[in-house]
Parts: sequence; C-alpha cells; structure tokens
Amino acid sequence: LTGHIVLDSGTATGNVNFNSTLTGAFDLDIDAEGSTVAFDENVTGLADVTISAANNVVVGDSTTTDTFTAASLTQSAGTGTTTVNASVTTAVGGISLTSDTIAINNLLDTQTNTTGAGVTLNADTNLLTIAAAGDISSDAAVSLTGNTGIQTAADITTSDAAITLNSATTLTDDIALNSGSGLGNITFSGTIDSDNGGERNLTVAA
Repeated sequence: LTGHIVLDSGTATGNVNFNSTLTGAFDLDIDAEGSTVAFDENVTGLADVTISAANNVVVGDSTTTDTFTAASLTQSAGTGTTTVNASVTTAVGGISLTSDTIAINNLLDTQTNTTGAGVTLNADTNLLTIAAAGDISSDAAVSLTGNTGIQTAADITTSDAAITLNSATTLTDDIALNSGSGLGNITFSGTIDSDNGGERNLTVAA
C-alpha cells in the first residue's frame, strides 16, 4: 500500500482476496457485504485494518504459518465465519472481531507492542472456538462472547487488565488465565464445563 485504501465490492457476490503478501503503513478499509475477505499470505506493517461488513473472513492460509501485523484489526459485522489461521500482532487499536461464528487457530498478540490495546471477540449468533494454538496475549482487557457458547483450549494473559468470558464456556484442553499482579478481574459470566465429560485443568491468577 502506498496510501489509504478503500475497497467496496458491493452487496452482491464480490470476494476480496489478497493472494500475495501485503505491506505498507497505511489504513485498509474493506466493505464486502455478503462476500468473503481472505488474506492468504503474510500481512506486514499495515496501519488500521477495518472490515465493516463481510460474510466469511479468513486471515491466513490454513496450510501455512502466516503472520498478520498491523496497528489494529477490526471487523464490525459478519454473516458467516471469521477464521484466524495466522498469528496476529497489533499495536494501538488492538483486535476486535464481530461475526456470526468465530474460530481462532493461532496467537492473538496485543501485548508485544505494549500500547494499551485489548482483544474483543464476539460471535454474536453462533459459537466462539479457540484452539490450543490460539493463545491470547493482551496489553489491555480481553472480552470473549459466543452466543451459543465458547469452546476454548487457549491460555489468556493480560497486563494487569480484566479477562471476561461472557458466555457458557467449555474447556477443550487445560487452560491458564493470568491477569497480572495489578488490577485485573477475571470474570466468568456463564457456566464452565469440560468437553466430552472429561476433566480439564483451569488455572487462574488474578
């Protein structure tokens, strides 16, 4: 990118695909209502990346170890599934994703750049799923919501900031939640269970 880019594919089927690497310290705004937005290769050093509408969103090719770095990553609305396969590192604006269904399969990191940025994941219709590789490392608060529940195998660490699980949560592996040594409440707003009737360890440090 050599400047602020706005991509609007209209309301009909019009996918927005990035099939090669994407670089440039500028904002990228995407409106792909009813269509797919896919980042299939590395994204490096962008400013604010904002997806105002889409059906499915795919961040990273599932067969690679892609990385995504930007000042922020925001998805305001989605009618399908948002899948994060790349490790995502952001700075000032953090990570905020809203879609029908969300699947996190790699690291979400707003802590490395230490700018007070948090993580919000809101699956507003279906399930929020976080794999064991999807650890969350956040410099500010973490808020997780799944309309039909949260399934998680990932650890969460914040820098003296709150961790809130707003929905019924199923542990699919042992997990650890650590909100630091300062002010950082850890709140479970729904039930906590383990998958398949098995036993999972939950370690909490607040």
